[in-house]
This record gives sequence, C-alpha cells and structure tokens, in this order.
Amino acid sequence: MVDLFSQYGWAVDVAHFHDPAEEADYAQMGQLCDHLSIYRATTAEYAQRQGERLDDWCVPGFADLVERLVAVRKPDVVWSVLVYHSRVFLHLNSKFPIRVIDADNVFAGRRSTIEAAGIAYDWFSTTAAQELTALRRAHLVVAIQQKEAAHYKQIDGHLDVTVVPYAPKLNFLPPVPTKSLAFVGANNGENRSGLARFLQDAWPHVRAAHPDASLKVAGSICEVFEEQPRMTLLGVVDNLSSVFADVAIGLNTTPVGTGLKVKSVDTLAHGRPLVSTLAGIQGLEAFADGIRIAEDGREFAATLNALFSSPQKVAEMTDAVRQHATVLFSPSATFEPFESRLREMVADRKSAAV
Repeated sequence: MVDLFSQYGWAVDVAHFHDPAEEADYAQMGQLCDHLSIYRATTAEYAQRQGERLDDWCVPGFADLVERLVAVRKPDVVWSVLVYHSRVFLHLNSKFPIRVIDADNVFAGRRSTIEAAGIAYDWFSTTAAQELTALRRAHLVVAIQQKEAAHYKQIDGHLDVTVVPYAPKLNFLPPVPTKSLAFVGANNGENRSGLARFLQDAWPHVRAAHPDASLKVAGSICEVFEEQPRMTLLGVVDNLSSVFADVAIGLNTTPVGTGLKVKSVDTLAHGRPLVSTLAGIQGLEAFADGIRIAEDGREFAATLNALFSSPQKVAEMTDAVRQHATVLFSPSATFEPFESRLREMVADRKSAAV
C-alpha cells in the first residue's frame, strides 16, 4: 500500500510499532517511505497488549508519537492499520485530517471462531461492541474483501466502507509440466493445523499415486515441521518467484480464518492455479475456474491426484488464473477508484475549512 500511494504522488510517513517477535528491515522500510518513526515499547507496555479491550493493544506512548507526528508533518490522511490502532484518532481534530481504518480482518469473535476449529489462538480478538467503537472513529473504513465490507455495513449502516484488496504486482511465471506444489505461510495456528492435517491425511495418498510429486513449503511455518520424502522446507524467502518458478499448483490448507489469505493471492499473482479450502479463498470467488476446493485430506488427495493425471486441466486452470488476475489485481481495479475517492474527500474537507 505504501508503494502504491507513493506511485500515485502521495508523500507517505510511517509510524511503526516495533514487535520484537518479528523481524523488520527498518533500513528498507525507511527507503520505501518519506519519513519513518519507530516506537519501541517497554516490557510493561508489551504486557498490556492482551485481552479484548480495544485500546489496550495500542499503548499510550505510540498514540502520543502519532499525535506529535501529525502536529509536525500535518498530513491530509491518517491511516490506521488494524482496528486497535484507532486509538491514535482520539486526539486528532474531528474533521481533518481524514481518518481511515484499514480493518484487514473482522476481529469480533475471532478467537472463538478459530478455537472452535480446535486451533489455539494467541493474537488479538475483541467483541462486536469494541470493534464497532473502533470503526466509528474513522471517516472511512477499508475492508479487504466484499464479504467483510458487507458485514461492517450490516452492523452500522452509517459507516462509510470501501474495499481495497491485497493485490501484489503480477509476476506470471512460465508454466511448468511438473507434479509440484507450493505452500507458503507464517507460523500461526491455522497454518500449522492445516498443513499438519494435509501431510497426515492427503500427502501419503498423493505420493502413492504419483511418486514423482513434490511439495515446497516456504515461510516461518517451516520452523515447526520436518522434511519428508519429496517435501522441501525453504524457510523464509525474500522472493516468492523463486518458490513458484518450478511449481505447477499452489496450496492453501487453512481450515478457518477471516480476511483475505495472502498465500492464496500470491499463488494467483504468480499465475499458478490453487487448491484450497473454502476458508482459503474468501474474497477470491471470481477465480473459480482457476481454483479447486478441498476441505479434508480425502478431498485434497482426490483433487490433486486428478490434476496431476491431467496436465491439460492444469494448463486450462493456469490460463484462467492469468486472465482473471490481469483484470482483478490491476491497480486500476484495486486502487485507483479508492485513491480518487480519498483525494476528493481531502479536497472537500479543505474547502469546507476555508
């Protein structure tokens, strides 16, 4: 998103809350934006970030940093990534700058939804009332897919909601005739559970039918798995093109979740068809003829065995993915309407202030 705003002529300042559990290349981040401020919380502040109370996840020191930056940099728009960062809006002028929440996911009841699938959950989850409090702090709410935009409008019809999906740059790779799969994912409960079940319930049957089949796994998910025959753990990679270069089909085994699954989008953006659970294709239904659905080990095995036995079908799915991605992931479809709208909102507020 920072790159897109920059391409369209916006100056972008970033206030980043440092998470010691994640690696971040701040030198590179600084090159991508016009101004970078990093907030490093104390141990006590990190300990505060738990429970369902919205504002406990955005420590006062970080909100104060944003308030100071707004006073000095005087932005037209303040963009809050995730609903719990909406605390930064509380000390801003009620009319200007424009306040935008990038909701990313529906977080109301997220813990219970994931735990109901038998998966431990250790991140932010809140109540419907708390999430609505956050959304009402914004002039504009950005949903990552249509279904979640409809959800926000349903809970409060006065919310101004738009959709801006995750859409990386397209990098269609040459088709390959191999019986090869790729799974890319972070080390979270949903990915651990889904991949473990696939390896136990589906992969042996795929290997039995197609001994030359192979599976690549990339991302921090590799930390908790061991290699099996014809399965390679790549770890965290800088360039996903190196993963998909000799892979015919992408894989998403997540049994539950909200938002838009990055691993699914990245597969499609590289021109590869996808075999996924229903949870893994939320917001990507337009790619139906380039996707196959499988909900358990038996279905994954049957679907993959059928595709590996039909190179023509894989080729047809690959063509369909490319046709859809060219249209649906283009900046003109995903970003330009929203960017034009934001410019109009800024102009209207400035005119009203004169």
